[in-house]
Amino acid sequence: MGADGMAAQFSEYTWIVKSFKRNVMRGSLELYILRYIAQKPIHGYALMNLFRRNNGVYFGPSEIYPRLKRLEREGLIECAGWTLNNGRPIKTYRITALGLKVLKALENEFNHKREQYAKPV
Repeated sequence: MGADGMAAQFSEYTWIVKSFKRNVMRGSLELYILRYIAQKPIHGYALMNLFRRNNGVYFGPSEIYPRLKRLEREGLIECAGWTLNNGRPIKTYRITALGLKVLKALENEFNHKREQYAKPV
C-alpha cells in the first residue's frame, strides 16, 4: 500500500474514532455537564469550550442549552448569577444538592458499567 493509501486509511480511522467518541459523549452529555458544573459555576459557552478543549468534541448551542434548561427544570442545577459579556447577559449555573446526589449515582452506575465492559466476553 502506498503512502496515499495509508494516509486515506488513517484519515478514515481517525474520523470513525472521532465520530464514535462524539456519539458516546452525546449519550452521556448530561453526566459530563453535571461533572463540569460540580467543579465550579459555569455558563453554557464556557461548557462548549471545555468539551472542545478537554475532549476534542464540539457540542454547539443547540445541544448544550436545551440540556442546561432541562437540568435546571429538574432541579439538578440552578442559576448562580448573571454577568455581562459585551453587553449581553450570560447566565451562570451551579449544581444543587440534588444534582450532586444524582451525579454521584450516575458516576457509580457509569463505573459499574465500565467494569462490566472490561470483563472478558
